Amino acid sequence: MVCCHMSRQITRGPALLVALTIAFRLASPSAFVGFQWRRGASISKMLSENVDRETHEHWKDLVSDPSSWWDNRDTKRSPDAPDFKQKDGDITLWLDSCPDELLDDVPVSTRQRWEDVISNPHDWWDNRETKNNPRAPDFKKKDKDVALWLNTCPDELLEQIDNLPRRVSLRQQQWEDVISNPDDWWDIRENKRNPRAPDLKKKDDSVALWLDTCPDELLDQIDNLPKPVSIRQHWENVISNPDEWWDNREDKRNPRAPDFKMKNEDVALWLNSCPEDLLLQLPNSV
Repeated sequence: MVCCHMSRQITRGPALLVALTIAFRLASPSAFVGFQWRRGASISKMLSENVDRETHEHWKDLVSDPSSWWDNRDTKRSPDAPDFKQKDGDITLWLDSCPDELLDDVPVSTRQRWEDVISNPHDWWDNRETKNNPRAPDFKKKDKDVALWLNTCPDELLEQIDNLPRRVSLRQQQWEDVISNPDDWWDIRENKRNPRAPDLKKKDDSVALWLDTCPDELLDQIDNLPKPVSIRQHWENVISNPDEWWDNREDKRNPRAPDFKMKNEDVALWLNSCPEDLLLQLPNSV
């Protein structure tokens, strides 16, 4: 009777829910307790889902813009401290709350990178022995733009890093290539006018080297290399004997291809290596 009366008076909105709840409680107190428990569980589930959605969005923001977050994984003293904290806000994140589908996209920590150096040293350039600039990185990933400095290495990993075999750096490989394949390089030591210009230059224009970057143990071999015909002498030969050269300036398809090539010898010349005082003396292109 109460239920029918109240339902006729209240027809919509929250008031209807309140009225029905009162009627339900009067009619069956035990059933009402179960109803309240289920309602509370439903609200808790809804709040949990909202929190999960917000956390998911925060992780997506971290993955897309890691520079806007502090990464505390390697520096936090308490295991209960957050792993990430937003720089311009109070949002904190713990790794165990990261959604599975985003875990692989979370930035790698500095510690993990050092562990990778230990586990996969062949994937890294070891520049400890050959770097000339003390601010240059000590290790650099070969296939990615990732660099590491020894002062960021965790103390407990330093001994393992020190015990790694000293690997040949990219710079040392280039100097060894000069020794093994001197014909692939221009030796400009005797002819350069600008003291800041490189001492040796790859003929395909891909690498330039300065003597002060040469490893000490290779210096004697570099000094003992036969002095090649200078670039200037080759350009003077182009001017004096143009019929001995192919002139490719007008018809080369690849911009990195040489502009002149000797017909009977493996000598190639690029215009950017021509001394300025000889440029105007070059034969007219056909």
